[in-house]
Amino acid sequence: MNTINRIMTAVFDACFSIMESWPGWLSLTFWSSITGVVALLIYKYTSNQKAIGQVRDDIKANLLAVKLFKEELGVTLKAQGRILWAACRLLWYSLVPLAVMMIPMSLLIIQMSFRYEWRPMLPGETILLRAELADGKIATDADASIKVASASDSPGAIEVKAQHAIFDDFEGRPKRNEVIWRIQANKPGRHIVTVSVDGDEASKEIQVSDNRYARISPVRAGADFLEQAIYPVENAASSGDTIQRIELDLVNFPKNETPIFGFNVHWVISFLVISIIAALIIKPVLKVRI
Repeated sequence: MNTINRIMTAVFDACFSIMESWPGWLSLTFWSSITGVVALLIYKYTSNQKAIGQVRDDIKANLLAVKLFKEELGVTLKAQGRILWAACRLLWYSLVPLAVMMIPMSLLIIQMSFRYEWRPMLPGETILLRAELADGKIATDADASIKVASASDSPGAIEVKAQHAIFDDFEGRPKRNEVIWRIQANKPGRHIVTVSVDGDEASKEIQVSDNRYARISPVRAGADFLEQAIYPVENAASSGDTIQRIELDLVNFPKNETPIFGFNVHWVISFLVISIIAALIIKPVLKVRI
């Protein structure tokens, strides 16, 4: 899984590097428009266009029947029933294209979230870094430490303010077995924080930048397969590692904003709306029936 994640992340890093200097709304509009067109092409070549055309014609005919025979209850009810059945058939014909699009769309949205969902830390900001330990290790008994390496070789780029360990195994509450550090970002750069617990080490990347759309992942995944798929940027832990999940406090991690027409709209909403608009605009050109 780590190999696949590294390849996917490298591909998307290369694609996004082309538009590093673009405003966030412009790069988001670009990716959304491209996605809408590609999704439309996938739909065209994986769906039964002839059958969809016939269903569309049936719907038009029955809508006309409802309008022409609105005073005849029996005819109207039959026409409405045929319209409902036609809508069900349209949904059935859409299942295959949707299934084909599901994996690439999911991969794209996951990678886009690392640019548009969260923003990098700014110099002077503090946050909690949580290292969850595997079963068999008790955080309060562990010998834990943290050190920082900076790509810019800048000492003091990340400062450790405090350290605390929690082992909470009370019945009826979610188990917590983690070592927590409060860290402060002091200097811009892409920094690597290495956590050590009883001699075992694991690393977490921290991006400090005023570029709101630089890639940032708040979680270094544990051994869980689904979590590795959701957070693919950094090498995940294996099932036998002492240090499992490393998280930059998701509750308080700084969220990004994507201003469009003066409004801060969540990027997923903008992405879906722009993709749909782009698909509808290009649909007559590509002669796609939906």
